[in-house]
Amino acid sequence: GTNAGRAAGAASRMEPPPTPFILGRDEAYIGVLIDDLVTRGTTEPYRMFTSRAEYRISLRADNADLRLTRKGMEYGIVNDEYRIASMEARSMMLEDGVERLRNFKLFVSEWADHGGNDLMGGANSSK
Repeated sequence: GTNAGRAAGAASRMEPPPTPFILGRDEAYIGVLIDDLVTRGTTEPYRMFTSRAEYRISLRADNADLRLTRKGMEYGIVNDEYRIASMEARSMMLEDGVERLRNFKLFVSEWADHGGNDLMGGANSSK
C-alpha cells in the first residue's frame, strides 16, 4: 500500500517512480509475510504467525516508531517535523538510559547495605 501510494503520487506529479520501500524480515512483520510468500510460496491461505519471525523479540509495538520512522525518513515518506522530533527525543532518552545502566555498578556488599540481602535469599541462609 505504501509503495502504491508513493508511486501514484509521483505519477500524478509526472515524476519517475520512487525507490521501492522494502521492509526486511528483521524490520517488520509485513517483511516476514512478503519474504515467506515470495521465497516459500503457499498452497493454502497464508496466516501470519508471529512465531514465523526469527526477529519477533525486536519486532514489538513499543519500538515500531524507532524502527520504522527512521526508515520512512530515509525514503521521504515521513516528513512531519513533530513526529521526527518526538522520535529523536525518545531515541535519545533510550540511549541515555542504556548508557546509565551500562555505567551502573552496585557490588554485593553495597546491595546488602541497601536491603538487598532479603532479595538475594541472604535472610534465609543466615538463620
